Amino acid sequence: MIYTVTFNPAIDYVLHLTAPLAVGEINRTSDEACQFGGKGINVSGVLRELGCESIALGFTAGETGAWLERGLQLSGLKTRFIRLPDGMTRINVKVKGAKETEINGSGPNITPEAMQALWDNLEELGEGDILVLAGSIPSSMPQDVYQQILARLDGRGIRFVVDATRDLLVKVLPYHPFLIKPNNHELGEIFGKELNRDEEITQAARKLQQRGARNVLVSMAGDGALLLDETGAVHRIGTPKGKVVNSVGAGDSMVAGFIAGYLQIILHEAGHLLFGLATGYKFISFRIGKLTLIKEKGRFKIKYFKIPGTAGQCLLLPPDVSPQQLPFILYNLGGVLMNLFSAIVAILLLTTIPSIFTPLKLFLLFTALIGILFALLNGIPMKRSGIVNDGYNLRLMQKSLESRHALILQLKVNALFQEGTRLRDMPAEWFTGEDTEYSNPLLTGVKGFCVSRLIDQKEFAQAEKLLQEILAHREEIIPIFVLEAECELLFLELIGQCRSEVIEELYSTSLQQYISRFGETSTGKQRLQCALALLWKKDRKAAEEIYNSVCRKRNHYLMKAETEMDIELMEWTLQR
Repeated sequence: MIYTVTFNPAIDYVLHLTAPLAVGEINRTSDEACQFGGKGINVSGVLRELGCESIALGFTAGETGAWLERGLQLSGLKTRFIRLPDGMTRINVKVKGAKETEINGSGPNITPEAMQALWDNLEELGEGDILVLAGSIPSSMPQDVYQQILARLDGRGIRFVVDATRDLLVKVLPYHPFLIKPNNHELGEIFGKELNRDEEITQAARKLQQRGARNVLVSMAGDGALLLDETGAVHRIGTPKGKVVNSVGAGDSMVAGFIAGYLQIILHEAGHLLFGLATGYKFISFRIGKLTLIKEKGRFKIKYFKIPGTAGQCLLLPPDVSPQQLPFILYNLGGVLMNLFSAIVAILLLTTIPSIFTPLKLFLLFTALIGILFALLNGIPMKRSGIVNDGYNLRLMQKSLESRHALILQLKVNALFQEGTRLRDMPAEWFTGEDTEYSNPLLTGVKGFCVSRLIDQKEFAQAEKLLQEILAHREEIIPIFVLEAECELLFLELIGQCRSEVIEELYSTSLQQYISRFGETSTGKQRLQCALALLWKKDRKAAEEIYNSVCRKRNHYLMKAETEMDIELMEWTLQR
């Protein structure tokens, strides 16, 4: 469930003047309207239009508060507001003349008892829920309340979305919010300089990401928006042509649209799961972003894991059959089929039920368009930023039995990894080291397992030789795999000859950013950081802190075997 919090909601009284505003004179309106506002409420409203259910939390008071609650409920929003004993929900006056003029009310005082009631509501949140914190904090509340909320709910698997200004935003970064949404001016205020060019905005967004944010969405008014996602990819979009009627809630619409799009990813991965299970596969894990559902000793658990370049992933164990008999078509196309199915259902409803009310029409239209878009982007064989899609993988497996064998092997290895079986203990015949078609990511992935197995066996010279062979084909290999290979080559150089010139060349800015982005969920990156701290920076204390941190959290990582391998290698490095 999605929850939005609005501490200080408002009724916006919007007045359109017949002439420019004359101070000290009687002004007449040509049009007037009342709108229910507040950032969290705006997000809930847009989510409703997109067909996503949410619950709006917050505080209301007096008759204006009762009116606001009735209006929101009549519009189809679910609310769970806390009624304050005194005061009234604020009214903001928005005057639309030659220039926009606003007079915003202060709102009621929020009592400690009311705050406790909010805490009680938030205690209901758990794994997989999304909490949107948006807007300013009333003067009657602790100004660090956002920080308090994230600290209190941290570790429950809740995805936090924060749309706030300067200090409010910066203070929540240590809790790794799923999404933050500053505008370009707020971003500039954080770093004390004006940001005009996309490169400057991207650089500043990366700094916030390095400090803890997973996704950074920057709104830029008439210049559109920029998204730095958790894989490090930058997405830029302008603004649609047209006349601005009302700018209120534009940023909130961006937040809601992002969340709704994220939920569409779940639908796609669910398609892989359903069609895979239907064709004889067994459940391994189901991941959206970093949030990963696994089955461990007969029980489902939530863990955190991230594969660079992917927004989600469904891993299943294939049936015990030969590559010739492998049912790979429905497993690979399950997500595409689910997207198409949702689009077809939406179109049928639009065309057969003429009396559908407008919000539902918008939702069905959105569902149809996004469903078709997802189906095309994933069904038509292509590479995006070096990452292959479902259609591309399907074509590879249709062309060669080697690709099917590679898929079977990768799924088996991941299943055993998750159970705790180390690579060094897996059958040697799985890792033959045969010639590889490096343009085929399925085959290259197996080559990567060969490298990891050699490192697990402490056959470092052989591992380095194989990595050099892989990187000799870097032009054919997807960029993410190149970065992974460079990480391991850097580790081997550190524990081997530790040549300054080689380390400086390998430890590039792009590799540093890559290590930083995925160090939280990858014990391999933390193993590398441990070696860098000990052998390059000569900081044993920092190296030991990294090692101790991984040991403390060893049961939280998805791949047990990988974690145990990396802990053992860190121990070996520290004892040298």
